[in-house]
Amino acid sequence: MYLQPAAARLYNSSMSGVSKRPMPELPKGEYGPKMKALPNDRWRVFVLTLMEQSKRNQFAAYKAAGYKVEGNEGGARENAYKMAHDPRVLEALHEEALKTLKTLVPMSLQAIERIIGSDDAKNSDVLTGAKMVFDRAGLHGVAETRVVHELADDTEMLAEIRMLAARNGVPLASLLGGRLSKQIEGEFVDVTPKDE
Repeated sequence: MYLQPAAARLYNSSMSGVSKRPMPELPKGEYGPKMKALPNDRWRVFVLTLMEQSKRNQFAAYKAAGYKVEGNEGGARENAYKMAHDPRVLEALHEEALKTLKTLVPMSLQAIERIIGSDDAKNSDVLTGAKMVFDRAGLHGVAETRVVHELADDTEMLAEIRMLAARNGVPLASLLGGRLSKQIEGEFVDVTPKDE
C-alpha cells in the first residue's frame, strides 16, 4: 500500500483501540485545511488509505491507520464505517480528491491533444475533444431556452386577473389578448376584506 512518500515508524500510544503497529509518518504542511482539521494522524492515514484503494474497504483503511481490530472485529468494522461517514473525513476525502484531480490536468491535456491532433482519430472523438476544450476555455455554445406560461388552465389566476382588471378599469383584452379575455369574461365577486 502506497501512502504518500513517508517512512514507516512505530506509533506507541496508550489510546484504547490503538495497537502498536507501523504507521507512515505524515509530512507536515502538505495538507489542506480539511486534512489538518482531522483529530490526529491516524485519521489522516485512514483518509489517505481510502484514497489509494481501487475498491472501497473501510475496514482495511481502519487497520492501516493502526486501530486495533484483533478480538473485536465486529466493533472495529462498525468504527470503520462510522469513521468513513464522519463529516470531517468526508470533507478531507473531497479535499484530497480535488488535489489528485488537479495533478491529472497535464496528462488530461496531453490526452486531448493526442486525440484532436491524431490523423487516425474518429471525427466524433475529435469533435468531442474540441467541444471539451472550448467549454473549458470559456467558449461555450449558445443555448436558447423558451419558457411558455399557460394561463388557460389556471382558473384561480384568471379569476384574480379578471378581478384586478375590473377594479382598475383595465380591459381584459389589453391585458391578456382576445382569446384568453373571452374565456374569463363574466361576473365576479370581490372578496377583498374592507379596511375597517
